Amino acid sequence: MSDAPHNLILDHLRAIRATQDEHTAALGDMRQMLGALIQIAATQENRLNRVSGDVERIKKRLELVDA
Repeated sequence: MSDAPHNLILDHLRAIRATQDEHTAALGDMRQMLGALIQIAATQENRLNRVSGDVERIKKRLELVDA
C-alpha cells in the first residue's frame, strides 16, 4: 500500500518535469524568433532613415524647404 502513493507522486513529478522541459524549449524558440524580429526591425529602421534623408535632400534641391 505504501508504494502506490509514492509512485503516484513520482509519476506526477515526472509529468510536471516533462511539461517544464517542453516550456523551456518553447521559450528558447521564442527568444530566437524575438531576436530575429528585433534584427529585422533595426534593418527596416535603418532603411527608413536613409529614405528619409534622401527625401530631405530632394526637397532641398527642389527648394521645397528652407536650406
